[in-house]
Amino acid sequence: MAILHMHGKSSNPQAPHYARFIIEMTALGNEVYAPLMPWSARRYQGMVDDGLESIARIIDSIPAERVVVTGQSMGGMAALQYASGKVSSKVIGVVSILSGGHGDVMYRHTDVIDKWIQGL
Repeated sequence: MAILHMHGKSSNPQAPHYARFIIEMTALGNEVYAPLMPWSARRYQGMVDDGLESIARIIDSIPAERVVVTGQSMGGMAALQYASGKVSSKVIGVVSILSGGHGDVMYRHTDVIDKWIQGL
């Protein structure tokens, strides 16, 4: 399985906990893509919204037909926000790991939240 994994705010894919995740997921037979995101410590240029176009481009560049989008902390928020919009047909799942709270994301997506609640 191809996995796009996004790091948290002010971090990077080489941080020990991300590197361990990548190594372990790869050992289980997955192909893990872990790019440096716009909110990294080295590139810090914005918030989740600024990374959505990057996420779409990265997914398009992955040669696999099936991709799971994962992220930890701010990367998890980005995965969820990506999933709430126009999603590539390659994406078969989203996993948000230990996502922090960003209130501005919540109130800007009340229409999506409402659709989910109404579907219960």
